[in-house]
Amino acid sequence: MVIVARDAGTTIARCIMSARTLVKSVLVVDSFSTDDTVDVARREGAVVLQRPFINYSDQRNWASDQIVSDTDWILHLDSDEYLTPELAAEISLRVSEASDDTNGFLMRRRIMFLGREIRHGVLNATWHLRMYRRNRGWCEDRRYDQHFIATGLTEQLQGCFVDDNRASLERWTDRHNRWSSAEAEEVLNPSPGARRVEPALLGSPISRKRWLKDRVWRRLPMLWRAFVYFGYRYFLRLGFLDGREGLIFHVLQAFWFRFLVDSKVFERTKVPTKEAHE
Repeated sequence: MVIVARDAGTTIARCIMSARTLVKSVLVVDSFSTDDTVDVARREGAVVLQRPFINYSDQRNWASDQIVSDTDWILHLDSDEYLTPELAAEISLRVSEASDDTNGFLMRRRIMFLGREIRHGVLNATWHLRMYRRNRGWCEDRRYDQHFIATGLTEQLQGCFVDDNRASLERWTDRHNRWSSAEAEEVLNPSPGARRVEPALLGSPISRKRWLKDRVWRRLPMLWRAFVYFGYRYFLRLGFLDGREGLIFHVLQAFWFRFLVDSKVFERTKVPTKEAHE
């Protein structure tokens, strides 16, 4: 198992323990945490390597390259994520029964926010590829919103892993401010020749999501589409049923993060004024 971490002392032990019966070894790639992340990870039996953080794609692919050659499968989790016992048992069974043609497994993610599960707003069970055969998968080359890709056949699992973000709102907004800059840069200057998820309406859940983002979201009016995003998730898809935590989550996701991405794109593409040249 591979975990990319920074300042995750409060969650990384739970992450490692959730997969203890499933994986043979754990590699933590730490980007120089200032808390006890490294000590906790080593105490839980993980091998810890430290490396400067550029983006998740770069860090995850570098980490995968460090896995020893006799490893058959690689499982990726973030430090604030963990497997449910049901998913861990399902993975163990499905891997033992997997055909030679199966190179990856898609699993669903549940989100916890401010201590409450976000069950509505189409975010209660989004699909992610987090496990693949060694040398048969990688993280796509994007500055933000990266997905893993596997060659050949991928299968879907029924169980879920949980994203339980216990960071304060101050830290949450600080992270998303940085990520909004990465997303704005990705919109304006996509990396040429990068390995990407192929958008496909009739493809995998990840390909459909990318198709909607590339073919629908990007065609909506910039800045105003954040209002559409909020209305769709909070009202049409019943996000309001998740109480005050749901309100905070959807407002921050739409009117803060998505609006901020568009604002930074607008800022960087705006024609300089006459005063700016003087």
